[in-house]
Amino acid sequence: LFLALGLFQLVARDARGRWAARSGLAFGLAALVRPTTAVFGVAALFHLWRHDRSAAPRFVAWSVPAIVLFAAYDLAAFGSFLTPYYGPRDSGAVVLGALGNLVSPSRGLFVYSPFLALGAYELVRRALGRGAVAAILRPQLVALLVVFIVYSSYIEWWGGHSYGNRYLAEALPLLMLGTALWARRQRRRRAAFAALAVGGAVGIGIAALGATSYDWTTWSWESVAAAPGFMWRLDVAQPVFTATHAA
Repeated sequence: LFLALGLFQLVARDARGRWAARSGLAFGLAALVRPTTAVFGVAALFHLWRHDRSAAPRFVAWSVPAIVLFAAYDLAAFGSFLTPYYGPRDSGAVVLGALGNLVSPSRGLFVYSPFLALGAYELVRRALGRGAVAAILRPQLVALLVVFIVYSSYIEWWGGHSYGNRYLAEALPLLMLGTALWARRQRRRRAAFAALAVGGAVGIGIAALGATSYDWTTWSWESVAAAPGFMWRLDVAQPVFTATHAA
């Protein structure tokens, strides 16, 4: 939510740059929810420093309350500025983790939400161009790449027990922005919107199945073992397994 709000304030900025500066609060609150999202705030600050230097100090000032709250809570609860949960993790094969997070049958982001591939394509396309939106997207894509590599490097790249991909949740606002930009560019092409509709219908169907039927505590194979091999097997892929084994 806060990443989406921060991106909105950057893209739909007002003439005086006040929205862009105030996006510091949104990005700060996003980092309060999940600290790894701080990299998107750093990307936004980098953009402002290069293109609207007067707004950069105000961006930092707006982010301070969230930073103070985060530090105060962690010190009170854990005795350190960062929770132990976000400490160093065992690393694994980055390429395997990257492919798994994108296209594995049980965790692939583009398997569960295939329409997001259109957004990813449009983000890269727009970032390689010129203009205000391109200038915003370039550092945001770098931030997304950093987050993606970090999660892909985990030895448990699949993120434990969950239905579909959860590690790349903070990628969704940026990918949806790309999807909106793609839809705007394709607004007069019926075939393009048909592809978007099909991909969206698949995503909604798979998500609805998980929301209504997934339960790893009683019958899912995750209650037995969440091994990398299971993530790549089509016969026990979570959408298929859930559809055939749910009561």
